[in-house]
Amino acid sequence: MPQNGKKLDLSSLIKIVPVTIENTFDTHVYVIFTGASTYVFSIDKGKKNDYTIARGTYTVKYWACGAYVTRPFEADKNSSLVLTCGK
Repeated sequence: MPQNGKKLDLSSLIKIVPVTIENTFDTHVYVIFTGASTYVFSIDKGKKNDYTIARGTYTVKYWACGAYVTRPFEADKNSSLVLTCGK
């Protein structure tokens, strides 16, 4: 921490960022991120989880409402993804 007690925001320099994924469904969901890196997250029903991932553009896939949903996601500082049914 700087000597003056202020916090430094290094998010523009650091290549990992915090993101939040919210599962709005009444069932457990597995979410697959492919892009800058590859991740698989397991999220309990009705939960909102915080993760730290590589900054970048991802394709997100998950099973919801009887179909696979595929959508883009931009991981940047404090980005959020709310899982919903596909179109």
